[in-house]
Amino acid sequence: MNFGDSSALAIPGADGRRGECSVTETVAEQIVGAVIPVRRKPRKTEENVRALPLAEQVLSRDGSMHYRIASVDHRGRMAESSLMRVLGWLPADRVDVATTSGVVVFRRNRYGAFHLTRRGHVQLPLSVRRWCGVRPGDRVLLAAAPELGALIVHTMAVLDGMVLAYHDQA
Repeated sequence: MNFGDSSALAIPGADGRRGECSVTETVAEQIVGAVIPVRRKPRKTEENVRALPLAEQVLSRDGSMHYRIASVDHRGRMAESSLMRVLGWLPADRVDVATTSGVVVFRRNRYGAFHLTRRGHVQLPLSVRRWCGVRPGDRVLLAAAPELGALIVHTMAVLDGMVLAYHDQA
């Protein structure tokens, strides 16, 4: 049997549709189509993954941003209550978390998957700490954007990149 030519072998439903396969398919294509299921959902790629919440919004340059440097403890907590007051966040408020390139964005959302601690501290989830390479004792830059209702966490690696890029332009 020559698997490279088109032949009369018809496997019902092999191409993922009901009925017989196309007569222009080779025997090999028909067999592979019968054994391997048709993928129904597209794979996640950079084009179809939801963008970071702040990607389309511009941070204000009017002086409304508030900054603090904080240490991350062994549970990922960052104790900085002054920024929580600026944002109007309270202990146990629920938040969403998004990450990109070492930057973490927290936004209050009553249906959020995470929450502030009883003391009002923000906690970096373990998966986020691993993704961004944050270890206990590391220091991070916290930036509160009240007009966007967001807390942005920059790792030291991200800050290094920003400083180097700034000085490369000069």
